[in-house]
Amino acid sequence: MALSKEANRFALLALVASNLATIALAIALDWNLFTIWWGFWVQSVIIGASSYKKLLPRKDLARFFALHYGAFHILYGIFLFAFSLVASQTVDWAGVSIIGIAFALNHAFSYQTYQNQPRTEKRAPTESDMWKPYGRIIPMHVTINLALPFLGTIEGQKIILVAFLLLKAIMDIVGHIYEHTQPSAAAQNMQS
Repeated sequence: MALSKEANRFALLALVASNLATIALAIALDWNLFTIWWGFWVQSVIIGASSYKKLLPRKDLARFFALHYGAFHILYGIFLFAFSLVASQTVDWAGVSIIGIAFALNHAFSYQTYQNQPRTEKRAPTESDMWKPYGRIIPMHVTINLALPFLGTIEGQKIILVAFLLLKAIMDIVGHIYEHTQPSAAAQNMQS
């Protein structure tokens, strides 16, 4: 369901602000790439839990999503752990917590904003709803695959860090716009 223009604008500004705050904190607190990647991993798990909740009216989709998205994130977690050991990097777990908590608060705000909108129709979740969270995986997947040659130097890690944060912010904004400005299937059917 599409948000009202004012609610959508406010939720989008909060999303942009949270991304800018993450970038500012990463620079100010000198977080390394692995701290940011683990923070993003936590964010993706939060998105997965929220998506699972939205899919519950269709238990078959919810179960498949939990299994697939969950297994994917377990493997990413193992990969991040091994990658950080190979690169001899320490993770600032307080920073990961800050990223996770800030994102959880922003996501809860966005969810409440969405839930408080007047509803003209209800629809069951569809298969396309199940795949929406996977777009968030693109920044991590791209930067992990491109990072290996850059991990040997601090400068190289900073390049990957900036590229990752910018790609993540773009994907968050595009995902938000898509999620909250597309008319639902029921509304499209009524217009036909």
